[in-house]
Amino acid sequence: MTDKVMLSHKKIYKEIEPELEFGISLITLNISNRSIIDRFVIIISLISITIFIILLLLYLTANFESKLTDNVVVCIASFFAISIINIKIVPLFFQRNNFRKLTQWSKSLNEPNAEDEMFNTILKDNLTRFRRMWLILHKITKISFMLSGCFMAFGTVLKTGNDGMIKIPFLSEDWIYYKVVVFIIQLYLTVNVALVTVYIDMIIIFFGFEITAVLYTLYDYISANKDKMIENSDFLKIIILKHFDFIDKIKLINKTLLYITLLHFIYSLLIALFFFLYIRMNTQSFVGYLMITCVLIQLFYPCVVGDMINIKTKKLSEIFYQTNWYDLSLKDQKTFLIVLGIIQKEYGFKAAEIFDINLYAFFQIVKCALSYCTILYTVSNH
Repeated sequence: MTDKVMLSHKKIYKEIEPELEFGISLITLNISNRSIIDRFVIIISLISITIFIILLLLYLTANFESKLTDNVVVCIASFFAISIINIKIVPLFFQRNNFRKLTQWSKSLNEPNAEDEMFNTILKDNLTRFRRMWLILHKITKISFMLSGCFMAFGTVLKTGNDGMIKIPFLSEDWIYYKVVVFIIQLYLTVNVALVTVYIDMIIIFFGFEITAVLYTLYDYISANKDKMIENSDFLKIIILKHFDFIDKIKLINKTLLYITLLHFIYSLLIALFFFLYIRMNTQSFVGYLMITCVLIQLFYPCVVGDMINIKTKKLSEIFYQTNWYDLSLKDQKTFLIVLGIIQKEYGFKAAEIFDINLYAFFQIVKCALSYCTILYTVSNH
C-alpha cells in the first residue's frame, strides 16, 4: 500500500469523524460521551423541533379553511417534513447498539489487513473515493438545505398578506413588531430543521457508502485476479470472508432501518405532493423550486446508493464466473460453485424488507406525487 493512499485516507477520515460522531449522537440521542456544548446543541435542536410542530399546528388551526392557500400548503408540507424527523429518531434511539456496531466496523476498515496487500490497497482507494464523495455531498447538502430554509422563512413572512407559517400564542398579531418576531423565530426553526434533517439522512448515507466501497473492492479485486486463481492460494478464502462480511453489514443496516426507510418514502411522497402543489399555485415562486429540490435530494440519495449496490452485486457474479476456475482442482471447483451460488443472490437496501430502494422507486414516488398533485389542485379549485 502506498504512503500517498494511506495519508489521503487518514486525512479524509479525520475530516469526517467529528461530523459522523455528532450525527450518530444526534440520531440515537446518545449524548453522554459528548461535550457540554454538543449536549446543549442536540437537546435544544430536538426541543426546537417539537416547538415548531406546535406552532405550525396553531397556525393551521387558526387559518385553515375550506380552500387551500399557498401559505397553508407550505405549512402542511413543513409539518410532514418535521414530523418525519421525530418518527426517525424514536426508533433509531432503540437501534443505538447497531449503530455502534456499524461505526466499529467502519473504523476497522481503516486498519491494514494482513491477508492480502492488493486487497488492502484497492479497499483504501475505494474508501478514499467514497468518503471524499460523502464529504463533498454532506457540505453541499448542508449549505443547500440551510439556504432553502432561510429563503422559505423570508418568503412566507415578506409576501403580502402572509404572517409566516407559525402562530405565536399570547402575542397579538396587531403588534407592530409581530412579523419581525415571527420571522426571527421562524428563521431559526427552519434552519434548525434543515440541519437536523441533513445529519439524519447523511449519516445513513455514510454507512451505505461504506458498504458500497467494500462491494466495489470485491469487484475490483476479482477483476485483478481473475486469471491468477491458481497462483493466489488465498483468493477464494478472501472472497468468501469479505463477501460474508458484506452480506452481514447489508442485513445489519436493513435491520437498523427496518421501517424507517418505508416511512421516509411515504413522508417524502406527501412532502413532495404539497410542494409540487405550492409550485402549481405559484409558478413564479423561487422558494417553491428550492424546497422541492431539497425534498428530491433527500429522497434521491438513498435510492442511488441502493441502485449502485444492486447493479454491482449483479456484475460481481459475472466477473467471478469469468475467472479461470476451470483450472482449479476438483475440490476447489466445488468450493467455487458454492461461493458462486452465494454471490449470485441479489443483496441491497430494502424498505421494511419488502421494497427495493433504487432509482425505479425514486421515479415512481415522484410520478405518484405529481399525479396526486394534479388531482388535489383540480379539487381545491372547485
